[in-house]
Amino acid sequence: MPTKPAWDELDTFLDPDDFGSVATITLKDGTVLTAVGLLDEPGLAAALGTFQQDTTRPVFTCKYADVSRVRRGDLFLIEGKEYDAHKSPHQDGHGLAAIELEPHLAIPGN
Repeated sequence: MPTKPAWDELDTFLDPDDFGSVATITLKDGTVLTAVGLLDEPGLAAALGTFQQDTTRPVFTCKYADVSRVRRGDLFLIEGKEYDAHKSPHQDGHGLAAIELEPHLAIPGN
């Protein structure tokens, strides 16, 4: 019986011991989530299956089940940097999602 390639096993593909990063996500209602995914750097073409877009924003790709509640403006902490979700997750139809991020701008008094 043939073995599956690593990308068929999402946990293996997104492993933080290899290429993955752990994101701590704070939703607007205060709920804290954790997701493991890949952080694409600004200026690169972000690709997720057949969905591809050129963006200067960072893109976090992870399991959709981990981020299904994320909405625009939710706070991400990845590798010591804070980001805001620019949009809700974009699903690929195979269990992954891409989330465009933007640098977090702290507003005094909020």
